[in-house]
Amino acid sequence: MSSWPLISDFARVLQNPQVAFRDPELRQSTVEMNHLGQPKARSGNFATVYRGYRPDGREFAIRVFNRRQDERLEHYRTISEYLEHRAVSSIVHFDYDERGIRSAADGKLYPLLIMDWVPGITLFEWTRDRCREGYVEALQIAADVWLHLVRELTQCELVHGDLQHGNVMVSPEGHFKLVDYDCMCVPALIGRRNLETGLPPYQHPGRNADTLLFPGLDNFSALYIYVALRALAAAPYLWITYVDQPEYDRILFRAQDFESPASSPLYHELLQSPDEQVRDLTHYLFELSRYDLHDVPPVDEVLLWCESIENLVTQQEWDKVVHLVQRMGPGERIAPEVQPFVQEAQQRVACREAVEQALAEGNEERVEQLVATGLLHNYPAAAHVLEAASRAAEVRPILRVLASARQLRAWDKLKHTWLSHQHLLKGRVSAKVYEREAQKLLTVDRIREILARLPVDDAALMEAWEYLEKLGGHVLAEPHRAAAQQAVQRRRSVAKLQELLLQAPAPATLAYDKKIAAAVPPETLRGLPPGTPLAQQVRAVRERLNCVRKVHELEKAGTLEAETAIAGVLKLLPKTYHEGLIRRAEQARKRVHIYRQLVQAVEENTSTEAILRAWELLGRIRGRILASDDVQQRVAAAEARLPLLQQLRAIPPLADEAACERRVVELWNPELLDDCPEAAPWRELYFRTSGRRQLLKRIVRAIEAGDQADAERLLADPALQGRDLPPQLAKEIGHLRAKAQQATLAKRQAIVNALLDNQRSTFVELFDAATVGEICRQFRHHQPLVYQWLESEILPAARIGLAADPDQAVTRDEQGNLKIVWTWPPPRISQRCRLAICKTAPHPQAAPEDVDAWYSAAIDATQWNSEAGHQVALDPQWEGSRVYVWAEVDLGFQLFFSSPFEVGQIKPAPKHRRWGLFRGWRSEKDPKPTEAQEAEEAAADESEATAPPDDADSAPADDGTPA
Repeated sequence: MSSWPLISDFARVLQNPQVAFRDPELRQSTVEMNHLGQPKARSGNFATVYRGYRPDGREFAIRVFNRRQDERLEHYRTISEYLEHRAVSSIVHFDYDERGIRSAADGKLYPLLIMDWVPGITLFEWTRDRCREGYVEALQIAADVWLHLVRELTQCELVHGDLQHGNVMVSPEGHFKLVDYDCMCVPALIGRRNLETGLPPYQHPGRNADTLLFPGLDNFSALYIYVALRALAAAPYLWITYVDQPEYDRILFRAQDFESPASSPLYHELLQSPDEQVRDLTHYLFELSRYDLHDVPPVDEVLLWCESIENLVTQQEWDKVVHLVQRMGPGERIAPEVQPFVQEAQQRVACREAVEQALAEGNEERVEQLVATGLLHNYPAAAHVLEAASRAAEVRPILRVLASARQLRAWDKLKHTWLSHQHLLKGRVSAKVYEREAQKLLTVDRIREILARLPVDDAALMEAWEYLEKLGGHVLAEPHRAAAQQAVQRRRSVAKLQELLLQAPAPATLAYDKKIAAAVPPETLRGLPPGTPLAQQVRAVRERLNCVRKVHELEKAGTLEAETAIAGVLKLLPKTYHEGLIRRAEQARKRVHIYRQLVQAVEENTSTEAILRAWELLGRIRGRILASDDVQQRVAAAEARLPLLQQLRAIPPLADEAACERRVVELWNPELLDDCPEAAPWRELYFRTSGRRQLLKRIVRAIEAGDQADAERLLADPALQGRDLPPQLAKEIGHLRAKAQQATLAKRQAIVNALLDNQRSTFVELFDAATVGEICRQFRHHQPLVYQWLESEILPAARIGLAADPDQAVTRDEQGNLKIVWTWPPPRISQRCRLAICKTAPHPQAAPEDVDAWYSAAIDATQWNSEAGHQVALDPQWEGSRVYVWAEVDLGFQLFFSSPFEVGQIKPAPKHRRWGLFRGWRSEKDPKPTEAQEAEEAAADESEATAPPDDADSAPADDGTPA
């Protein structure tokens, strides 16, 4: 058996009511503190009491037990169950909870007694103050109030067990309240051992630890207090004499007074009391102290002993007359003059008892007959019986109607009849069967009303249905049985849910949430308002379980959004909810954080190490599944780039420039390093070195092709200036130059031989402007023949190589720029062309300077692009003009021009047209043509298509005639 907590364990936990109490309402309360800031205790032998305050300010008593007493706990549990449905004005409401308060020592729950806090003072203090004041009326009223309290206890079959001044509290309004129920007895406890013997001398001298609980246990102490109050009301000074002066702490009587009445001054003084009844009561009190405890009668019977038959007859107390006669001893005689009154009393009492019996049997006819005797009149104690009995004549016909309606199952008739006469029928045994039937019908109506009002109030429906079942059910309720049973099941589930929630750990755990969800079906909360604490708690449970379910679903996704959602679970669940789940949420939070670092590093692309470091961290927590294909490709590029950057950084700063360039070119990977900010220190060097290497490769290709001119042009590039060529390349360049020189000399000699031998075709085939010019400058006698052959064989446009595509020669773009494209003559013949947009067509021998042109330009071969041609902004006035080109042949000492070659004509821009609604498209600005105009336009278009060009007659013949 585990040890019971110390008083200090309960005191410590009461400093925090939210932890101390199991009841949610008590958790919101506060506890009265002493000057040390500790809960203020009022300790007793078996329990300790603290004062608590509810949120609305109401006070209540917190009673915790000082030690384990299973019998006492069972005692309180039985009393609590008995008083649950009984209202006793002198009993303070209390709630007994088997597991109501937690111990600070072990955290377990222990029994708790919660009572209303009783304001006021004890009966001892109140009586003292009234006696000192000499307030006789208040003391008389107090005696009557006490007598009423004792009668109420008897009617409720309650025994307090320890009636004494300290257990009777008097409120400021004068109400008497009993406290301390350790000795209380209810019917279920009769025959058990009394846990305490009570405070002497209030208890009968024969009461001891072996006394068993029985209904008359309070009779002596109740009479003791009643006699004391009556005696003090008759003579208040007795308090000063027998209590104040000797500083006595009980009300008036002492144990010695009962032990030896003959030597008791108080006893003799009370026998001389000015109140005759006090004298009699004192006598009987002292006599009864020598009786057996079980023979002590109630206070009312003792009061009856104090009466005389004559007085009772005068007061029409017929029952007391009969009772007093029955209590007379064998030697006592009734005076002859009183005997008629005694006989009348006996007749009246017999009639009353017969009426009561007839009413109890539901015999309304017999009741009506007895009332007719008139014996119940002038009978105050039978007034209530007479009132009920006098209605028998009215009740009998109503009962016949009810019986007929019940037999015919005319339920509405029965119900309406009952409702119309229930003021006569309610409580009568004769109408009990119909009252029960009416209650059934009204309950069925109540059930229908509850079901019709949505949402259905399960608590009200369950209460109504259980009440109907207790009454025996009704055929009209059968259609609603299923709905009622569902409500009952839901209420039971709610009760189970409440128990589970009360036992729920704080903070919540996944295992317990699953237990709650499994134990409570979804429809349990259907009838509960969503704002109730219970509904809110269940909603919180479901939300937590939904979080768990969502995590399991999202784990399969493997996306950033899923991991972000999983990480968000940390904000919604307690940290101790489930170790694995919280660990997974923390992993997701780290994954998201590191992945965002990775994405940032990839987007910024400023640090390869940062990318790979984030990638490594992501791998440690198995988060690489989040990376998109693009991010993975960027990471792969970073992994390939890092060794190159490390090797580039390893190049000594003072290394030979050539070696440095060579190393950079060896390491450089354009795909990895061209756009890398970290490679910027070596990028310019690479591009410069790479450019030279490309030039050298092109020179090698030119050498291999035997193209000395291209090789020489490449050698003149500024990138190679001041740089030594590779030895092999320099050697090959020398060979190429020597070979070219030999070829030039051979060609020169061949041209000279052609001139000497008058071989015109060989001259044309070998013609090179630079070589021929050099020959003419050296051998001037060849010049006439050269001029002749030049003009006849070279300078005609068709022979020199000028040509153009008619469809693509002269075009315009969307911006209005003019594009002119033609075929360039061989470079050995011409290195420059002249272009002119002529106002009029030039004659066949005209030079560029001889024509009247809108526009002219000289174009070098180095500027020419066969695809782009020559482009110029178009002037609108050029439209319709023709474009001509001349090729220049420069012999060094004299400049020659080919014959003008017509490239093409600048055609007018097409007019913008729009589509007509019923006819074809036409110009936006032109007016709609008539039918005659349309016919003329069609004929003109046809003739224009078959006619030759306008300048067909003036075009020069390409017959090879020299200019």
